[in-house]
Amino acid sequence: MKQLSLLISSGLLLASAPLCAATYVGTRDVNGVTVNISITTDDTIGALSASNILDFDIGLSDVENNELNPTNSSFQLAGSSLVASAANLTFDFSQSDAAVAFFKTGSTAQYCLLGTGYSCFGQFGGEAATSGGLTAHVLSQGNQIIASVPTDVPAVPEPITWALMVIGFGGVGGLMRLKSSTIASFART
Repeated sequence: MKQLSLLISSGLLLASAPLCAATYVGTRDVNGVTVNISITTDDTIGALSASNILDFDIGLSDVENNELNPTNSSFQLAGSSLVASAANLTFDFSQSDAAVAFFKTGSTAQYCLLGTGYSCFGQFGGEAATSGGLTAHVLSQGNQIIASVPTDVPAVPEPITWALMVIGFGGVGGLMRLKSSTIASFART
């Protein structure tokens, strides 16, 4: 009985571990500046807040090839227009209260997704990127896919899944052993 309660408590402890993360990858063209996007979230589905974004890597391919990531940059998120689904990360450019901006520390390198009420580099709405002295802007409208979950990644169970399967099989094996020893003791009498 002691082993069974230990098994159950171990399973509950593992089940309370944080869920996996989702990484969205995409490429956008902002008037000659190619923006390579990789944003990792905490696997939240629906409108994202700043706390849902675990990691980001924004590559601005132009004269300087700037990389914006958590070690050299910061980001701001306003509104609820950045939305994650199981397959895509979308941004609704038609909302006036929405903006996502990535800023490289000590540089002018920036990438912004803007609703109609926000400005980045003097441009309202759409996408704006600046890097190496070049500022580019594209007026984007409506709800657009910014990045997607790569589909060529094979499905591999998370470590928590493996642990729960091992615990489950161990529990079933333990119960079978307990049951067989009970039957054997009745047979001897």
